[in-house]
Amino acid sequence: MLEFHLHLDKMKRKYPFPVPLIGLGYSTDFPVSQTVVHDKFFFSFILKGTGNLRIDNKEYFLKAPCVFLQYPGVMMHHSSIGGWDELFAGYAPESVPLLKKMNLFQRSVPTWKIDNYNEFMRTFNRVIGLARRVNEYGVPDMLDRLLQELVLLSFQKGEEQNRNEKDERVGKIIAYLDTHYSEEINFLELVALHGLSYSSFIRRWRSIFNISPQKYLLQVRMKQASSLLLETDMRINEIAEMLGFDNPFYFSKVFRDFYGMTASNYRGKAKNIQK
Repeated sequence: MLEFHLHLDKMKRKYPFPVPLIGLGYSTDFPVSQTVVHDKFFFSFILKGTGNLRIDNKEYFLKAPCVFLQYPGVMMHHSSIGGWDELFAGYAPESVPLLKKMNLFQRSVPTWKIDNYNEFMRTFNRVIGLARRVNEYGVPDMLDRLLQELVLLSFQKGEEQNRNEKDERVGKIIAYLDTHYSEEINFLELVALHGLSYSSFIRRWRSIFNISPQKYLLQVRMKQASSLLLETDMRINEIAEMLGFDNPFYFSKVFRDFYGMTASNYRGKAKNIQK
């Protein structure tokens, strides 16, 4: 693949971007070991290989695919183990406050893993293609914007990981309903507490069940009602209250709709069968 080092600060923009690139480079199987204090800010995207980063007396292990930051005026050491493939994007130091304001590196550590790899690589390949045509009209402007997109994609989780995490969170919500069925459930709050939007939750829920979450909760309550009617001598209004029904008449209606008979008849029929 093409290797390059572009000095974009010398190229005129047709459609100026708030944080223009001043440098962009790509190298493959490049062995590096250097202690530096940069006068620019860099995003370094490691696409193959491993290495180490030391900054502020802290050590970080780098494993592709990942990103690490190089701050202006800060001493740091980074080294590859063997060689690595790296795309680096440089910005003027005066761009740093705006990059922060745009949330492009509000990170607690100066490196992070690229999870959304497939989508990231599609945009990366567009960057490489444009780099070959950097002298054409408007190409530096497109590179300015694509690098911002590349940084944003590096933050995002991959589609499969997102799906797995959402399924895991839906599983936790199901477990909560199975054990807290007697409580008043606010589904919007419950879903938000598990880090999901309600629309995303409903999509994942429908891929598992063909009934709504509210109806699922009613089913859990009705199964518990059946057990309590058959295994205890509790009065029906006590069972209704225990299962979170404020109105015993509403409980009776739900039970009749679910089992096709009243709770009293259900208990009586079961006792007759046992005799």
